Amino acid sequence: MNEALEEALLAEWTAVRSLWGGDDSWVGDALRPVIESAFVSPELRALFPFTSGNRLCFSRCSYYPFTLDSPCIAAWPDEYIVEPLWAVTDEPAPELVRTTDLDLAIMTVVDNLPSNRAAWLGDADHPPD
Repeated sequence: MNEALEEALLAEWTAVRSLWGGDDSWVGDALRPVIESAFVSPELRALFPFTSGNRLCFSRCSYYPFTLDSPCIAAWPDEYIVEPLWAVTDEPAPELVRTTDLDLAIMTVVDNLPSNRAAWLGDADHPPD
């Protein structure tokens, strides 16, 4: 991984941790432990984090539009729902697991990441050659 990519990943994780670290709403309370657990996972820390509502999502690219090939975690008070990917739709999202065990939720995300996890600077419309 090149230095610019490493710096961008760390900056994005720092921003997400900072943003939700001071949020005392139920969403902030639910997301904070998910963000911190994901950050200590090498597989997830190598992806760009972003949030959507109460979901922590992961992208292989640094800017919107993000890649939509990684699972995300919907954080609720005392419950985590791992969805196969982030999508904005009126339909209920399919679930890979619904659990109160955050470690199981993180493991489920890692186990369902795409085989190609190469991250890049840019957006999903302009992947590297």
